[in-house]
Amino acid sequence: GGVSSIRSFLHAFWERERRQPALALAAAEDFLLIERLRSRLIEEYPQHLPKLELDRRDMTQQAYHHQLRRAMRKRLDPLLQNCIQKAPSALKTLHRDSVEFTDAILTMATAQMPVRSKRPANGRVQPDGQTKRTRNTDV
Repeated sequence: GGVSSIRSFLHAFWERERRQPALALAAAEDFLLIERLRSRLIEEYPQHLPKLELDRRDMTQQAYHHQLRRAMRKRLDPLLQNCIQKAPSALKTLHRDSVEFTDAILTMATAQMPVRSKRPANGRVQPDGQTKRTRNTDV
């Protein structure tokens, strides 16, 4: 389930970490960091996002967005966590909320994700990324 307030959000980590304040705070901080990184990745690098096939039938718009968010979390969070763990030691000295840290982690993540090419309906994608229009010569 979800949380309805900041208090219930923090309480969930308090309970999960067996009422140990340092662990609960670290877990909440890690959660918020991954949320922020995932949000930036989705917003700034849509060409790297996995194509998700969700069945929209019998689903409200709110339910669809909830399922989409859950699917993105499932696909992107392990990648982002891995990038944070494998970050160079120089990067780990930066504050985790800094622009430099965020940009470096997102660069590491996108380097591990294939770029989805968008094939035009009446052309083909060239190796340099340019689109070459082709004429249909079939009669």
